[in-house]
Amino acid sequence: MDLSKLPPPVDRRYLFVDMNSFFASCEQLADPRLQDRPIAVIAAPNSCILAASYPAKAFGLKTGMPTAEARALCPKLILKLSRPRYYMQIHYQIMRLLNDLTPRVTVKSIDEAVIRICRNEEPSQLAQAIKARLYQEFGPAIRCSIGIAANPFLAKLASNLQKPNGLTEIQLLEMPRLCRQLHLTDLNGISRPMFRQFQAIGINRPLDLWQAEPEYLRQRLGLVGWRLWLNLHGYPIQWSQRHLVSASHSHVLPPAYRSLAGAELTLARLVQKLGLRLRRAKRTTQRQTLMVRALGRYSHVSWLRSAPLADDLGLRQNFTWLWQNWQASLTAFERSQVKVIQLAVIAQDLIPLQATSRSLWPEQERRWRLSQALDLINDRFGVDTIRTGQNWHQGSSAPDRISLNALSPIEFE
Repeated sequence: MDLSKLPPPVDRRYLFVDMNSFFASCEQLADPRLQDRPIAVIAAPNSCILAASYPAKAFGLKTGMPTAEARALCPKLILKLSRPRYYMQIHYQIMRLLNDLTPRVTVKSIDEAVIRICRNEEPSQLAQAIKARLYQEFGPAIRCSIGIAANPFLAKLASNLQKPNGLTEIQLLEMPRLCRQLHLTDLNGISRPMFRQFQAIGINRPLDLWQAEPEYLRQRLGLVGWRLWLNLHGYPIQWSQRHLVSASHSHVLPPAYRSLAGAELTLARLVQKLGLRLRRAKRTTQRQTLMVRALGRYSHVSWLRSAPLADDLGLRQNFTWLWQNWQASLTAFERSQVKVIQLAVIAQDLIPLQATSRSLWPEQERRWRLSQALDLINDRFGVDTIRTGQNWHQGSSAPDRISLNALSPIEFE
């Protein structure tokens, strides 16, 4: 690739906002008595830590640490069960706040956003304005670290250099000095397995990567090495996003929901989530697959093809047909004894919404418009403010999880 064809790096073009210990901070916002206390957010009892407050991190607690190990390190640790919908509400409030201050905001994950600096904006002043508005709206509970740099990659790196509540700027002329102070795994996108690949070609430090020839990196490491070199040198490169080719939701059922009746409630909830995800991605599915994992020999996989659809009623109808077909294969005694451990619903053969001729299926068009109307109401007034009668008695059969993948849209799992 000819570097002369790329836009030249320019300092102070991007601002990266990283909320500090976001889930734990949300819990402190809900209960001010938890401020400055060691708390950790977990998905379920005896599971792993999703987020820890900074007083808890001072004891050595980290994301992914088992709760038993965390309690051993911090006997006074306060554990809070995750509340994804509450965290999403705070996320939406923060994103609205950012969009009130500047027009070019891109959401990267539930606790991260990138801002492209406009010509008339001064980055440091904008960063201070963001911090001031956060304090005005949420008080001391919700804080963020902000990085300023030539591209989102370096801005994120800058935001990681000073936590909590930091504001750091990286200038391109400072990169050789900064690269001497960092480890390769401090760079976003370099995992430990990838670190070993870099070591194999003689790159052990960020400075080695910064000084390497880009063509050599591309030959030895492919586009990954080339991309990292460009990012490290501040090029504002744009990479095409991968299109969604399939979508799925799954859930391991708690004991209370492992009967056929309980599993059917969970199935309804999973199908509702799948439909919402497809509509947000502006995709329709032409193939639906149901996977059932049950004790004994009763596990099952089946699928069917359909006209392109993404509405709740159509998806529910198809997955119910697959579910009932599986039940019909069981004897009456087996249906009374079977215990469903896990369910998964999968949408495949996805096509863009604009490529779907919905007018060929008038009934589907009506159901699509109904689902869109429900989405608009729930987006405005809160999740599950209104839903179809089929989904009314779902309870907590499939509690929400939050996707933390920074490359994916924010969504419930």
